[in-house]
Amino acid sequence: MRRIDLRYMKRNRLLEIGRRGTLSWTYAGHAHGRIGYNVETDRLRLSYSRQSESGDWQAVEESIWFTFTRQHLGGDRRWLKCPGCGRRCSLLYGGSRFRCRGCYRLAYQSQNEAPMWRSLSQAQKLRQRLGGSGSMDEPFPPKPKGMHWTTYELLYRKGERLEGQVNAMEQVWFSQFVSGFLDRTTKSVRRSTHG
Repeated sequence: MRRIDLRYMKRNRLLEIGRRGTLSWTYAGHAHGRIGYNVETDRLRLSYSRQSESGDWQAVEESIWFTFTRQHLGGDRRWLKCPGCGRRCSLLYGGSRFRCRGCYRLAYQSQNEAPMWRSLSQAQKLRQRLGGSGSMDEPFPPKPKGMHWTTYELLYRKGERLEGQVNAMEQVWFSQFVSGFLDRTTKSVRRSTHG
């Protein structure tokens, strides 16, 4: 989905009051959509077009209000207030209107992964965080320079646990696969001998 990322806008200095511009999205190298924006003191004004159910294009003006939280070391952090539910967030997703993840009932990618793939993904990320390639065929990466030994030992134990989960789930999957294969083979042999 198209999304407005407040962190991206802040990083690229697009949130200065009075700033106007265009946010655009691409997919596979092709333009996939764009909206105009205007930053005001208390809101982000969006202007874009959307297609109605009848197929006609309608101009949309939408205000996304800002909300702020105090920071421990001073200053305020700016958030977007979801127009649908009022939730404070840093990302809004565009359908016919821009709303938060909760309003569109969007799941995180990891929530759609099978447990084995989720554990494998976590193990690989952990290895990469320690400077390794992420490959489970290679030895566990050594402690990076500057990392405390206690931190490394915690990560090492977590890596062992995740890799143990992956191995156990792979064994279950493989035994189910072989069992199913043998069942199909046995049934086809019986059919050919009786037929």
